[in-house]
Amino acid sequence: MNVRKSGMNLTAKIVGVVFAIILWFNVTTNSVFNHKVSLPIQYVGLSEGYVITSSLPDEVLANIKGSGRDLVTFYLQGLSQTLKSSTIVHLTGIPEGKNPISITKSSIVGLPSGVEVEGILYPDNGAFSIEIDRKIKRTIAVEIDSLSGYRVVEGYCIVGKPVSTPEFVLVQGPEKVLNNINSLKINFLADETVSQSDTVLTSHLEVPPLVTVEPDRVDIHFRVEPLVTRQVARVPLTLKGFQRRNHPEFEPDTVAVHIYGPESVVSGIEKENILVAIRYDTYIEHLARGDSLITPTTTIPESASVVSIVPKAIRFK
Repeated sequence: MNVRKSGMNLTAKIVGVVFAIILWFNVTTNSVFNHKVSLPIQYVGLSEGYVITSSLPDEVLANIKGSGRDLVTFYLQGLSQTLKSSTIVHLTGIPEGKNPISITKSSIVGLPSGVEVEGILYPDNGAFSIEIDRKIKRTIAVEIDSLSGYRVVEGYCIVGKPVSTPEFVLVQGPEKVLNNINSLKINFLADETVSQSDTVLTSHLEVPPLVTVEPDRVDIHFRVEPLVTRQVARVPLTLKGFQRRNHPEFEPDTVAVHIYGPESVVSGIEKENILVAIRYDTYIEHLARGDSLITPTTTIPESASVVSIVPKAIRFK
């Protein structure tokens, strides 16, 4: 008897709880609530030949109201993506320059019946500005005067100026941006390597924001040569600033010059292209110190360098 009565009490309690939940749900879902919600912004109607150049908000924060039942429906539809609520900003006819934009309650579309917009919280009061510029096209050169980000295989060097293919690219973007661009820089990937068997590197260009480029990749062609060493013998000694007669004697009057550089450059250098000189003022300085040996200066064509001269010092008397 006690067991039966205890079971009846438990059943009554469960029924009471369920009834209370149903009663609470009916009351609350019919009550009106306010809630904050973020909705995406769609910018439509921008005139052809223009481009937006300012940073814009991607969404609005709105205060909406509706019954609990309607708000639950709103969120369930949003989760299932059957609801396409958004904020529409019309840009039709907006002129070039800075323009004020105002988002109103009517700008928000796609809300289910029973849900209303109370106000716009962000952007502040629904107000912000937008900058419009003309979209233009220009042909701009590829900059190859200051390339970086690559290396040359050891024992080799780059001769001459690299060549870009193509040399010019077509860019499109805001007029104010493109008018300040004279060339586009190369953006090599890290550890790009140039060798005699791989003389072409393909790279993207450094493009400013809001700008597109065609083509977006270019080929940079390098002329690669091995570095070699060569000796040029019997290069005559030249005296600078001395009298033609009665000048001191220098022994020996010729030297051997060891040069280093790109193969095509080094192979073409003859003794006539090398200047081994002693200046008169340098001679006077050594003479005043009591020295009898002097090291001449050596000048050779660019792209090559002097490794050594033999003998290193010239004796004078």
